[in-house]
Amino acid sequence: MIRLVLLAGVFALLGVVGCTDIDYVGREFESTPVSEQVAYYVNRELIPPGEFRIMGRVTITAPDGTDGYDIQELLQKKAREYGADAVALVEARKIPVGVYEKTETPKALNSDNPASRRDADAQKAEIKEYGEPVKLSGERNFRLEVVIEALFLKKKTTLEELTKDQDAEVKEILGVPSEPARIPAPTPTLPQGNL
Repeated sequence: MIRLVLLAGVFALLGVVGCTDIDYVGREFESTPVSEQVAYYVNRELIPPGEFRIMGRVTITAPDGTDGYDIQELLQKKAREYGADAVALVEARKIPVGVYEKTETPKALNSDNPASRRDADAQKAEIKEYGEPVKLSGERNFRLEVVIEALFLKKKTTLEELTKDQDAEVKEILGVPSEPARIPAPTPTLPQGNL
């Protein structure tokens, strides 16, 4: 029974992953171990002050009606892949991405039932020649998508160590000297003379 529930969860997550668009901009580190939990903050004010630093920003676009828990799982999974220790939601909104008009096809005519004949006669005005459905006026609907913006966070001390190592590697690759020698500025002297 547990396996069945687990498989259903995996298929639901795969369904969400297949329909979503994920854009990430930021640093990438070694994946966070599965043994460590990726914290999830629904409000930036709940983040402990001074504990984390921003390592990147992610935007997820998903179809309207996508379960919030599926989105949370997806964010935590992606954060783990990029080496983040926490996720902080910034904004979630629905945006219209398309307009479609509702169309109706006529009901099948049942000659034995007089009510069915009346329905069919009323719908004749809504059918073009050759039985094509007619777009009904005033039946415009919007197709919506959910856009979620979040931050991937890394523990401050860990991030400082990792970025120091990465910066040193980049400087070595580019051939940039690590620290230029600083020459002390001469101290200005006042002219001496008769005052």
